[in-house]
Amino acid sequence: MHIDHILGIGEQEGILESEYLIQEWGLPKHIVVISGSGHSWVAFDYRNTREDPPVIFIDADQKQIIELAPNFDSFLQGLYLEEVETEDVDPEHPARNWTMEEMTTALASNDELEVCHALDYLYANPTGHAAFIEQQLVTLLQHANLEMKQIAANYAYHFHEKGVLSPPCVEKIVSIMRNDNEIEYYADMFFSENR
Repeated sequence: MHIDHILGIGEQEGILESEYLIQEWGLPKHIVVISGSGHSWVAFDYRNTREDPPVIFIDADQKQIIELAPNFDSFLQGLYLEEVETEDVDPEHPARNWTMEEMTTALASNDELEVCHALDYLYANPTGHAAFIEQQLVTLLQHANLEMKQIAANYAYHFHEKGVLSPPCVEKIVSIMRNDNEIEYYADMFFSENR
């Protein structure tokens, strides 16, 4: 899911417009819209709680609601900046051509940035690496560090969307997510069709 903004508190184009948006788009009551437009929305869900609400995704057309995160902190931790590929190459930082040994070392490290760089390389160059990608994602999803698991969950979604992951691997990834209460919401957010 692509989130390009989070609404502020102002009356014009802010969370205070939630009541208007609820009426205009037929959204559920007792939510506060924090992002979205038209047919899909991200909101705080106050329907069953008065404090620290879960963050939900609402597909207005399909009348579908999916919990994205159990609370706002978890939601924020799951966000990341998507790098846009450009044709320009920075002469100071030329594109890195990774060896299998370098990728293995990077993905086994506790350096989140290095892990992301290795996964970015694999995302751009998946041919011939599918089994390695699957193995590394499964391993990272079981990491002791929550941030590493969240990184793996996000990349798993993107590799799945790109068609790199086999159905058995997707099933294993969903199973790992569903059995880990820190990242189980990723299964509903990214892999809801595999229920």
